[in-house]
Amino acid sequence: MEAQANKELIRKILAEVVQGNVEPLFESISDEVVWEIPNPDDKLAISKVYQGRGGTVQFFEDMEALSEILVFEPQAFIAEDEAVVVIVHEQSRAKSTGELFEQDMVMVWTVRNGKIMRCKIYEDTYTAVKVFAS
Repeated sequence: MEAQANKELIRKILAEVVQGNVEPLFESISDEVVWEIPNPDDKLAISKVYQGRGGTVQFFEDMEALSEILVFEPQAFIAEDEAVVVIVHEQSRAKSTGELFEQDMVMVWTVRNGKIMRCKIYEDTYTAVKVFAS
C-alpha cells in the first residue's frame, strides 16, 4: 500500500510541476531532502548533490539558469516500497547557445512517511555535456 501512495504522491507532484506549480513539491520535501544528478566528469555545473530545502531552491535556480524546459513528460511510474522510478521524456534549450537537448531520463525518488527524502536523476550525460558544458 505504501508503494502505491508514494507513486501517487510523485505523480501528482510532477503533474503540478509540468503546469509550472512547484509549491506541492516544496510542501512534500523533507528538511533533509537530497537532490543528485550524477556526472562522471563533473563537467556540468548542475551535476552535483543539493541538500535540504535551500539546496532544492538552488537546484531549481540552477536549472532555470541553464536551460529552458520545452517538454517534460512523465511517461511511466514504477514503485516498490519507498522507491518511485519515473521515466521522463524531456526537451530543453540551452540558454547559453540556444541548442536543443532531447532525452529520456530516469528519476529515482525516495519517499518516506509521505515526505520526499531523495531524488536522483539519471540522464544522457554524454549529450548534456556537449550541449550545456561551457
